[in-house]
Amino acid sequence: MARMARTVRDRRSSKHASSPEESPPPPSPPSAGPPARRRRVSTQQTPASASGAASAPPEGDRPQSSHKKAFMDWSAIEEDQPFKINFYDKAPPKKRKRDETAPACLDAPFTAEFNAYYSISPAKWWEDAPKYKRFTIYDETFQVGEYVLVKTEEANLPEGKAETGLSPLADILKGRWVAHVLEVRAGDEQHVYLRVLWMYRPEDLPGGRKPWHGSYELIASNYMQVINAMSVDGRVPVKHWVENYDLDSDPNDPEADELFYRSTVDFLRPSASSYLPVHKHCKCDTPANPDNLLIRCENCQHWLHAECICRAATTLMAKELDAPISVSNSTNARNSGSGRGRRPSGRPSTAAALPHISISKSEPTEGGKSGYELTGRFTEDGPAVWKRDASCLFCEVPLE
Repeated sequence: MARMARTVRDRRSSKHASSPEESPPPPSPPSAGPPARRRRVSTQQTPASASGAASAPPEGDRPQSSHKKAFMDWSAIEEDQPFKINFYDKAPPKKRKRDETAPACLDAPFTAEFNAYYSISPAKWWEDAPKYKRFTIYDETFQVGEYVLVKTEEANLPEGKAETGLSPLADILKGRWVAHVLEVRAGDEQHVYLRVLWMYRPEDLPGGRKPWHGSYELIASNYMQVINAMSVDGRVPVKHWVENYDLDSDPNDPEADELFYRSTVDFLRPSASSYLPVHKHCKCDTPANPDNLLIRCENCQHWLHAECICRAATTLMAKELDAPISVSNSTNARNSGSGRGRRPSGRPSTAAALPHISISKSEPTEGGKSGYELTGRFTEDGPAVWKRDASCLFCEVPLE
């Protein structure tokens, strides 16, 4: 029995208060300028409405009177990056600092391990702006808790210059960033601001994209900024995938073309353990790429990468046929529609030309059981020259 492979398509308290740290700069994407520039808000003058845009009633009582608001001239606030978030590496001081909001706790929506204390400056402007549950840009309304696309300099490049064609994810984002909206505040209709957490592509982080990263996979972070609502360029659904390998088929598995995240990175306390671990499988002890086939052995209950099974088969094929085979370039573990994960979309395989090892579901026996069959060819479209039943890499029992 195997689970269907998914195939792609397109804080602690301290006796002494610690000083706030400046928000650490995110890593620069490999082929772009600094993220600070990529994340600059739009200079478009069409206002995001605070009464239609942030049309819900303010949440809670405002900290100041209407008389005080009359003296706040929002046209005088800096347009590009008006608010700064200061993070504390330990418990914040009980007494608030001048021109900073009272310290608050960032409740990371994905794990409490990445919670942190922070304050926002300038406080007088942030506290003057009431909270809202939603905001509207043109005719589209967004809510707190949603994921949105944020315009960047790269997104404004001429046709053909943006970073597209590199991966399905790049084609969807088109140079834009993904943010999780935590809070909406508005001084007036022309000054609507969002406190957001950034989501990253694997290639934007140190170490880059790994073999187990899915084509539509994002990585959540606790890196937080305040941005202008006019930089929002639409909503995008993002699923938090909580891996569950106790089931042969989990309805929580992301669908094809669905953006998802399963791991997170701690920008405030960078270390080797910043990435929360994901499940590891197989003899290679690495995570599963949700775009590729993953098979469970019914005898020993281990989950196996189909590409690892094919790679191991090349050694046997070389021995039996007395043929030289390059093990590193001899597998084709495309999902045949009989394992766990995304279903096939016709996307070309990454298999090498010589030899070509494929794995597929075999025909049921008289007893109704079916297993997995390995087929070897010397060219991808050539005739089959070798066939064997696929066996578990741990217990060596044929897979069912």
